[in-house]
Amino acid sequence: MSKSDPAVTVQFHHQRIPIEAGESVLEALLRAHHAVPNSCRAGLCQSCLLQSDESWLQQSDSVRLASQQGLSEQQVRAHQFLSCCCFPDTDIKAEFPDPNTGWLAEVVGRQLLSPRVLELRLNVSGKWKPGQHVLLWKNQRTARLYSIASHRERDGVLVLHIARHAEGEVSRWIHDQLQIGDQLRLSPANGHCVYEAEDASKPLLLVAIGTGLAAVLGVLKEALAQNHQGPISVYFAAAHPDEVYLCEELQQLAQQHSNLQVCVVSGATEQSSDAQQTEVLAFGDLLDAVRLNQKSLRGNRVYLCGAASAVAALQKLCFFAGAGRLDIITEAFP
Repeated sequence: MSKSDPAVTVQFHHQRIPIEAGESVLEALLRAHHAVPNSCRAGLCQSCLLQSDESWLQQSDSVRLASQQGLSEQQVRAHQFLSCCCFPDTDIKAEFPDPNTGWLAEVVGRQLLSPRVLELRLNVSGKWKPGQHVLLWKNQRTARLYSIASHRERDGVLVLHIARHAEGEVSRWIHDQLQIGDQLRLSPANGHCVYEAEDASKPLLLVAIGTGLAAVLGVLKEALAQNHQGPISVYFAAAHPDEVYLCEELQQLAQQHSNLQVCVVSGATEQSSDAQQTEVLAFGDLLDAVRLNQKSLRGNRVYLCGAASAVAALQKLCFFAGAGRLDIITEAFP
């Protein structure tokens, strides 16, 4: 991958932005205060996908290869690229892909799972796997990444868990305005946070922070539906008591399956009015619980889903506990 020459620029929304040495296109746009959806910043989630014009062909083969790894042939032909992995060697033009080329979804259900978490049920004609994610578009320029908690055939609808955030433009719109019967656009499902049948005998460790539970629940239910033979350990933590949800369903699954153990760790019992302090206490308890109960993760398949900072800490913990790098699957959100 080549590093950008300081003279290279990206043209975005009729603004020409210099790309500093070592910066990706995504980093340059964020520095210029453009709200580009992004999550993993490693080219896995595809939330930072942008589209260029014919000038894309002026980029070197190495730039195009690194920026389009994992994209479909249709996306490559449309000059779409992963902006977090793009270090252009000549000027580049970029725009958001047209969301009209994605999925059209209809809201068929909405239900509060907790004071802050909404379950959104969508009728979609596309294909997906539980644990993957979609970009949900509010408009042509604003989108948010959400994990899928449902199975296409068994559930019939695409299920998302949406936490309301005070500064979240998309989440506030979904909670306050989106109603049953409304239609919206989704980018097609993507992501590698899925259960693989070849892991049927492996121990599974699934850790969710907040609405990362959507992906973990999707993977868990798929594993149980495929009669997973190895032990399964599920840990769930929430940054705030109002984001603790579906605990009874998790415990019921544990009662029905002898190979499943569930541990819920949250700040729900903390009396502090300081939300940040509650988050620290809850996540610290989660790390302690995983560290004490999962002393050796050699041979485990590990799924870590939730806030990026928490996932990074958990990933390090699991690696030092013996989990192989390729056996740790992450779904990290900003």
